[in-house]
Amino acid sequence: MSELRAVLRRDKFRRYVSLDEVEAFVELIRRESTSIEDPGPSAAPLSEDPGDEYLIQIARVARANAFVSGDPHLTRLRSRIPVKSPRELLDLLE
Repeated sequence: MSELRAVLRRDKFRRYVSLDEVEAFVELIRRESTSIEDPGPSAAPLSEDPGDEYLIQIARVARANAFVSGDPHLTRLRSRIPVKSPRELLDLLE
């Protein structure tokens, strides 16, 4: 949740959402989501970016229906994990 908040608070997102909207969104996600403990490192990394492995492992352990990211390192893994872009998720939720 802290990473989501930090990313959405970046200046490049100000044209899309205000800081108050970011806080409201993060609170909604926190309230409506299920939290799990960090599962530890994966024995078989999938991403080109080692910093993404903990997110992939969390999604696997949680059996996530969607892994939302615009990161190209992750979107290239669509055939192996359920990666959706933010736009794709919003389209699904409509």
